[in-house]
Amino acid sequence: MTLMVESTWYREKLRQQRGQGKISERLMEYADPLLRRLLNAPTLPPESTLRSMLMIAVTLWNAEVLDQLGRDTGILVDVRAKIRGMPMTPDLRAVAEEMLERKRKHFPDDLRLIGDFDMSLDASGGLRVRAEARALPELMKAH
Repeated sequence: MTLMVESTWYREKLRQQRGQGKISERLMEYADPLLRRLLNAPTLPPESTLRSMLMIAVTLWNAEVLDQLGRDTGILVDVRAKIRGMPMTPDLRAVAEEMLERKRKHFPDDLRLIGDFDMSLDASGGLRVRAEARALPELMKAH
């Protein structure tokens, strides 16, 4: 009974989110504080660094969505532990921690998961991102 109600609620939330724009645009908006520090540096960081930062943003976003849905309540503890162990400057680590709060504060109703993503730099150094929105399959089943 609970899953049916939850499933219906989740499907309706996803329908409402279709009007919120592309998940790639949402990812860029969400990751802005993290990426801004890299893109405003005197020299453009390597593409691999930008990709890693986007992967961190995707991981943080998805962890927060799963936590909001009550699907994996220990994931935020795991993600925070991994952030502390990553080789990054203290200010980037602080921004990564802030990102978890940013999701709840600025995007609380967006419950789309981010699947595969790809990024590239254009000729002028602009960042282009493609991302795939995903839903939790078990909540999409019709009952």
